[in-house]
Amino acid sequence: MNLRSIDLLLVISDPSARGILTAKRISELTKPLAIEIKEKHLIVNRTPDPLPEELYAKIKETTESTDLPLAGILSSSDELIHQELSGKSYLSLDDDGAVIQQAYEIFSKIIK
Repeated sequence: MNLRSIDLLLVISDPSARGILTAKRISELTKPLAIEIKEKHLIVNRTPDPLPEELYAKIKETTESTDLPLAGILSSSDELIHQELSGKSYLSLDDDGAVIQQAYEIFSKIIK
């Protein structure tokens, strides 16, 4: 087993400039460590809706300057917060909810 090989690396960031910069650094760090990564993606989590243009510009700058393509963006959700605070499973969320649809869209890009 080769421990220097990864099939899929998902880099998850919060919606901050520091978070996006950290995602970029994580992506770049794999090169000097000689880790073979077959596929990697960026997911930005808990973003405001609508997405501020400044944040979108920072995400775009990062994805264009690295080999870390954007898999998708998950909006902040009061429903998710309520589920978490009440101890309920995320599996009971409505399939038609915005964040679930966003997650399905991300999965369809990643899972082939």
